[in-house]
Amino acid sequence: RKAEIRNWINLEGIQAAPGGKGGAAFLGTGELVTRQITHTLNYTKKFSSDLNFGALVGYEYIKTNNKGGGVDGRGFEDFPGVAYYDFLGFSAQGTRSVYSYNDPTAELQSFFGRANVNYKNKYLLTATMRADGSSKFGANNRYGYFPSFSAAWNISNESFFHFSSIDELKMRIGWGQTGNQEFPAGSAQTRYVASGPGGLGQESFANPDLKWQTDQQINAGLDFSILKGRVFGSVDYFNKKTKDLIINEVAGIPSPGTRIWKNIAGEVVNSGVELTLNTTIVKKENFAWTLGVFATFQKNEVSGLNGPLSTGGINGQGLSGAFVQRIANGQPINVFYVRNFQGIAADGQAIMENDGASFGYFGNPNPTTLLGISTSVGYKKLSLEINMNGAFGHQLYNNTLNAVLPINNLGSRNIAKSLLGLSPKEALSSPITTSSRYLESGNYMKLANARVAYNFGNLGKAVKNATIYVQGTNLLVFTDYSGFDPEVNTVNVKDGLPSAGIEYIPYPSARTFIVGANFSF
Repeated sequence: RKAEIRNWINLEGIQAAPGGKGGAAFLGTGELVTRQITHTLNYTKKFSSDLNFGALVGYEYIKTNNKGGGVDGRGFEDFPGVAYYDFLGFSAQGTRSVYSYNDPTAELQSFFGRANVNYKNKYLLTATMRADGSSKFGANNRYGYFPSFSAAWNISNESFFHFSSIDELKMRIGWGQTGNQEFPAGSAQTRYVASGPGGLGQESFANPDLKWQTDQQINAGLDFSILKGRVFGSVDYFNKKTKDLIINEVAGIPSPGTRIWKNIAGEVVNSGVELTLNTTIVKKENFAWTLGVFATFQKNEVSGLNGPLSTGGINGQGLSGAFVQRIANGQPINVFYVRNFQGIAADGQAIMENDGASFGYFGNPNPTTLLGISTSVGYKKLSLEINMNGAFGHQLYNNTLNAVLPINNLGSRNIAKSLLGLSPKEALSSPITTSSRYLESGNYMKLANARVAYNFGNLGKAVKNATIYVQGTNLLVFTDYSGFDPEVNTVNVKDGLPSAGIEYIPYPSARTFIVGANFSF
């Protein structure tokens, strides 16, 4: 199978200014071309009525090119009646700029295979192997090799199993490795970029030893079904270890400021338990009610680093270069690392422990509990479906409150409502700085969506299966978080390491309602 996908982006615009002066125009194009070739070969063999074997081998090649450019200008005297691209000629000469980009070609070549054995539908074995080669990595480590194995035992099919109330009972265990190459193409190469008319500046150093970041995971689980399928679910334990972490850091002398992509020592371990339970509470001819619950209890911890890494960049005036998170040994990933806020002094100044000279670990941005609840009720032709989700046991950093709504804005812009009525009052000269003051509980429970529908069935001979419905999303949020939405996160990537649990002037999540009808002829 061969496919080619081309995506073009054309950007154009005109922005008028009061009095017909000072306007802006821009013209830009972009092209993303992805080519993909995939071949697979399947083999199945039934050796006996009890033993079945299946195998698959395959090859895949993906090549991606991304390029584009544009021009813009400002300071128009007026807007004559000509095509938009001609406005660039009327811009002030000193405001005109030209940009272009042509990312290095990204190529991924993969060889993969899978084999599975089923004996009496009691014992199931599966083994897979992938060899992935990516041009993003250094010349010495282009390929990564990722095996996986899994086994299942269907206990309920054993001859000794005699429990009439248990329909199915299956044990599962698995181990596997996967690779991560989600970083820019050309990162392992020496690269130069334009740095002014006729000039080039070095952007990165080559690293021929850059290799795949690897995730290794162990899973063990139990599936069950009882009471003739009225209750079913699963219990799973997982342990995921990430190693050979890839970061982008400043290289040392003799070229300060130039960056290099590299693997670092250290591991991030995510572990926990997932529970799923589904039940049919009522099942009658004209009335049915089902309920499903999903819960995950998890933790993560970093170990083996040579030293802590800063991440979680904060935005806003007066906060340039500030970071509120760390990746550090013995802590959850992206743990909040800030000054300890201790209140407002009598003179109206914010009080920080040790006059703000010391920092500490004050919160985990990663939820320790995830919860999902779904239910459906049907009465004759009327049905109701509700889905809720929530997260608990974590903190969020309110960068919006820190940077956009501080007391310093009083008299010129909005301030946070929580600043009114403080005793002692906070002074306008109280500095804008990062601290535990802006950490809040991120716990929430959200009514994610609900749908009410009425199925008329067939209307005459022409209209089939007619249904009308009303559907709403993001209907209710139960939380003490003061920001727009506890699910919103501003991802600030530093050295190739993303942040977590930081909010900065996001668009509020929209509440939507849809009224619709489905039918066929």
